[in-house]
Amino acid sequence: MSLMRHVQRASIIAAGSALCLAGLIAPLASAEETPAPEATSTPTPTPVAIEVGTITVSPSNIAQDEDVITISGTGCIGEGAEVFVYDTGADTQGLPVTVEADGTWSQVVYDGANDLYLILPGETVTFGATCFVGEDSGVYPPVTITVLTVGWDAGDVGTAVPTQGMGFTPGSTVTITLSGNGIEPVVVGTAAVDPDGSFASTFAVPETTEVGVYTLTFDDGAGRVFTYDFVVTYGDEEEPQDPVPPVAPGQMPDLGTDIV
Repeated sequence: MSLMRHVQRASIIAAGSALCLAGLIAPLASAEETPAPEATSTPTPTPVAIEVGTITVSPSNIAQDEDVITISGTGCIGEGAEVFVYDTGADTQGLPVTVEADGTWSQVVYDGANDLYLILPGETVTFGATCFVGEDSGVYPPVTITVLTVGWDAGDVGTAVPTQGMGFTPGSTVTITLSGNGIEPVVVGTAAVDPDGSFASTFAVPETTEVGVYTLTFDDGAGRVFTYDFVVTYGDEEEPQDPVPPVAPGQMPDLGTDIV
């Protein structure tokens, strides 16, 4: 009987072990049969083109070296918006510009009185600007600006006055006109413009011109016009006096002063 009990007990233990092993293997088999979930990633947002406005130039695309030239734009709206202004013909980093809450911005590109030059007198430069809002951006249509400059602002009556200019239309002819101070406009000279937009010439101050401040205009006939105040003087010569009327015998001449 003792031997039988041992055999039965061994059978029960073996059966129990088999069941336990089956319980361990079954989950493993189930794990192998069930596919693992695929890893997910957050999609990268696609940059969007911002619909910006246009660039405005003040006072004009054709300016003078005495002007303060400003470019400005609209439409750069969004949190953290930034604008960079740059010379499209130069390999340089753009200049960061402050953007207002309403999406507007402005930048002075020329101010000769305060030595601010993103463009030099006599130059023609095309400016571009880009708006950035996060990963999105918008490019403004470029604008071209020319700064005209002309030398000499005074001359003597009856003399040839040298003058030179830059920034005019290559191959054009500049017409020089004197006007103002009560005279009708009169052409006092012309100048041929070189391929680089410069000219050097002289113009004559008419003999009949009186001392005073006049307007001198340089017009190349192609939309580039420069004007400035021109002072007419008598130079080193004595200013002509009105002739003294003849005096009758025994009459004192009128010297313009009272004699006591």
